[in-house]
Amino acid sequence: MEEKRMVFKEIHEVFGGRMKLMLSGAAALNKEVAEGFFNFGINLAQGYGLTETSPVLTVETNKYRKAGSVGKTIPHVEAKIIDINKEGIGELVVKGPNIMLGYYEDEKATNEVLKDGWFYTGDLATIDDEGYIFICGRKKNVIVLKNGKNIFPEEMECLVNKIEGV
Repeated sequence: MEEKRMVFKEIHEVFGGRMKLMLSGAAALNKEVAEGFFNFGINLAQGYGLTETSPVLTVETNKYRKAGSVGKTIPHVEAKIIDINKEGIGELVVKGPNIMLGYYEDEKATNEVLKDGWFYTGDLATIDDEGYIFICGRKKNVIVLKNGKNIFPEEMECLVNKIEGV
C-alpha cells in the first residue's frame, strides 16, 4: 500500500501536483491498464469517436465508468450493434447531430458509411445491458480462421505484449 502511495505521489508531481483528470482517446485501453490507473488512484476517463463524428461519441464520467469500456454515448447520440456474430460482437453504428453530412465530393465513400441516417464506424464492439460500449477491433482488420472463429489483431497484440522480453 505504501508503494502504491509513493507511485501515485510521483505521478501526481510529474503533472504539476494539480492533476484532476487524465483522458485517453484513440485506441481503447486494455482493461488491465485502465484498472491499473484506477488502482494507483489516478482519475482516468476514456472517450471514443472519429473525425466523422465531430469527434466524440462516448465518454466515461465519474458516475458512468466501467473498466474495459469506452463509456456510454454522449447526449443525443444513439448507438447500436449490427451483424452480430455468435460471440455477440458486431459493427458499431451511430446516429446523432454530430455526425458528418458526407465526404466532400465523394458520394461513393459517403454512401458506404452513411445509411438511413446511421454512420457505420467500421469498429467492432459490444454494448452491455447498461449501455457501456466495448470496442473489440476494426472490421477490416479481423482475421477469420478456417473454423469460422474471428481473431482480432488487437487481442493478439495484448497477448504478445504479456510475453516476457517482448
